[in-house]
Amino acid sequence: MRHRTFSYNETSGRYKELEPRFYLIDDERPVVQKGKVGAYRFDGGTPEQYGNVYAATTLAYQHSWNAYQQMLSKGVAREVARNVLPVGTMT
Repeated sequence: MRHRTFSYNETSGRYKELEPRFYLIDDERPVVQKGKVGAYRFDGGTPEQYGNVYAATTLAYQHSWNAYQQMLSKGVAREVARNVLPVGTMT
């Protein structure tokens, strides 16, 4: 993606094989949502919550990356294979 008034670019998984780079939260990121609709606030979590988020996210990334690579190795088009990659894939 290219935007002419800002200085950011995004690599398109449609035209180029993506790299295995994913967004992982650190313990500074609030993970607990509190409050009612329209007035949420986010608080930090427990070490157990952060560990769970990290483990589950890492497992999902590994599984989706393996599926992506398998499809590419079978000749599936990049723009089709990228459908299994999560939003947390850095492009």
